Parts: sequence; C-alpha cells; structure tokens
Amino acid sequence: LLHLAPVQGRRLKVVVDAGNGMAGHTAPAVFGRLGDTIELIGFEKAGIARAWKPLVLGDDDPPSSVLGHAYAIGASAVRIGCDFFFERIEDDPGHWRWREIGCEIELPFPQLAAPVQLRNAAVAIAALRALPVDLPQAAFVAGVRDARTAARLQRFLRDGVEIVVDVGHNPQAARGLAAWLRMSPSDGPTHAVFAALGDKDIVSVIAALEGTIDRWWLAGLADASPRGLSVDAFAERLAGTAAADGDRFPGVSEALAAARREATSGARILVFGSFHTAAAALD
Repeated sequence: LLHLAPVQGRRLKVVVDAGNGMAGHTAPAVFGRLGDTIELIGFEKAGIARAWKPLVLGDDDPPSSVLGHAYAIGASAVRIGCDFFFERIEDDPGHWRWREIGCEIELPFPQLAAPVQLRNAAVAIAALRALPVDLPQAAFVAGVRDARTAARLQRFLRDGVEIVVDVGHNPQAARGLAAWLRMSPSDGPTHAVFAALGDKDIVSVIAALEGTIDRWWLAGLADASPRGLSVDAFAERLAGTAAADGDRFPGVSEALAAARREATSGARILVFGSFHTAAAALD
C-alpha cells in the first residue's frame, strides 16, 4: 500500500491479509464475465469482505450490492467522503490533507502524478489506519512522497524532450491521461506513440484524448502477443479517429526513435497503450 519508513528504530513489515479489503471504481469492461451491471460486478468484488473486518471503499457512490453484502456479514464499511476525506490545501499548492474524525495529516503530492493518485493514496492511508497498528504521521508522509510504480506516468528527460511512459490501455485510463496532460502542459507539442492489443476499445481511447495530442505515431504489436496486430491492421481500426493518419512503424522502438528525432526541446512524447508498449519503451 505504502512504503513505510522505519518506526522507532526498526523496520516495520506490513502484511496485508485477505481479511481486510479495499474496493474502488472499476471499469465494467474489465469484468465482462462477471455481469453486465455495476451492481452485479460490485457483488462479485464484495467477496473480498470478511465478517467483522474493515472494508475500505474508495468510490464516492459504491454499489448498493457492496454495501448490502458488507452489512449482511458484519464488515465495517469505511467510506471515502463519509468516514475519511482528502482535499487540496488552497494556500499551499505543494501539499494536500487527509482527514478523519480526530486525525488530520498534511502530505506532499504523490510522485505518481495522475490526479486519481490523490484518491488512491487516501484509500491506502485509510486502509493502514484501519489496521491495529499505531503508525506515526511521518510514515505516511514518507510513503506518499516515495511511492513509485514503473510505467505509471513514468517520466524521463532526453535531450530536452520529456518522455512519459504509461501502461494505460482502456478509455478510463485514457481519460486519466488526458486530465494529467491538461493539468501539466508542456512547453512544446505533445507527441503520442500508441500501440495497443487487438481486443482493446482503441477508438474510445483516442476519443478520450481529444485535444491533448498534436501528432500520432502508431506501432504494431504483432510479435508481442497473440492478440497483437500489425501496424497496418491497427491503423485500419483507427479509421475516422484523430490518430488514423499517424506515422506507422512495425514496433514501438522504431516509433519512439522516430518521434524522438522529430521532437524539439520542450516537446513531450507520451508512450502508451499496453503493458507491451511500455515494456518496449523502457527496454
């Protein structure tokens, strides 16, 4: 959940047992086999709840099936917006606040830069606060400050060009990327190196990024997975979108190299669309 600093001179090991659960917002397409409504999916997710154990909920409006199951088995639902809160500090742009009754913690912004990461960090803190362990506030500060995940808005600077690698591969993730791009504009144009598997809703991904990308570079993933496509087949599926006329390359490495040759100082290159895409970019 969080990296924890040494507590009272010793390293604290936190083992997360299935008896404690966290549940958040979910894209229904990911759980197509579990049901076709949020209520059905929520009921399946609620299976992580355990009797008389905390169930931390990170959705502002969790499905009634989740709450009903929690109450039925005696799990204590700890809800964001009801039992704990997070908010930006208006006169201190470098920090935000987590609070519950009887406790407030001022924290730096996460290194994980997407706007949703404040909510994620808030839910993680609530889960740790629900454990029968007394942690100092400094541990939470260190955890939020130092937590990093590869290929989640992972940023590099090469020859004055910012390269951002992200595994986002569905419309929900694309909306998060778009929000971050708008919140953190670059000094120059934004290029996108995009490669995704054939079973993804790539048209909706492009739609979610409307207005945030200045030039597209398309790459194939035919050799990466049985679900991968050649770049020509990939481009055909993008017909009618803003990315349809993007430059085409057989693989991610070639597309990224071409984008880097074209990009000038102050520009940004976003590489995204799949775990395979991110892996190739980071290789």
